[in-house]
Amino acid sequence: GIDTFSALRDQSLISALNDLSHIIKNVDVNNIAEKAGKALTLIAEKRKSCSGADSQLLELVMDKFSSLAQSCPPSGKYDSSYFSTQLAFIELLNRHGFYMQSFTVMRECIGSIGMLGEEEKYKRNMNSKAGRKGRFSADIFVNMIQFNENEWNFDKNDPKFQKIKVLYDTLVNYGTVQKLRGIIKNILDLRNGFDHCWTSAGPKKRELLEEVQVHAENCHKILAEIIGELRKNQIIYE
Repeated sequence: GIDTFSALRDQSLISALNDLSHIIKNVDVNNIAEKAGKALTLIAEKRKSCSGADSQLLELVMDKFSSLAQSCPPSGKYDSSYFSTQLAFIELLNRHGFYMQSFTVMRECIGSIGMLGEEEKYKRNMNSKAGRKGRFSADIFVNMIQFNENEWNFDKNDPKFQKIKVLYDTLVNYGTVQKLRGIIKNILDLRNGFDHCWTSAGPKKRELLEEVQVHAENCHKILAEIIGELRKNQIIYE
């Protein structure tokens, strides 16, 4: 009837879901947990006064986004909760076939590992001016993983490089660098392929695209294992 799904006419709920959709579309990892939490709180409140189809629909929305609303609110730092949010975001994007966005978050996740070597890494808010400036370390780290050491073109005397190199050497000893190297090429190739609509893709890259779901799920699995190991080795703290 005309009242079917009337629960979704709530303006505050519509606004919260629009905010969440915008953040997912723009792969905004830093704010997704907060927006998901806000939307889920509104949905839970709305369900109390709903029944039938309305209640079932709201339950479906809750199930879809619940993994993004961390029980430990994100602090704006590169801590365990932040990496949990990244992994949950990747899983959600994969589940719904948003592979370009998924590989974007994967690249950001690898870059975020490179931020763990920053001084005062848990005191610096990533949304602050200093925090955004610090993301330069993330790009250096991705390049260090992307290329073998004999292919590096860094200024070895740069203090920023030297600081990241200390973290890099630690991660080599734990076997983390080797695992990241095993997935970085597929992540970057697939992300760039989507970005350029595969207009000049050769047969090998087209083959890669045909198995994009398998690659996306495998890369997510390996990243989750790596994050778990970094927690165990106290490189990532709660």
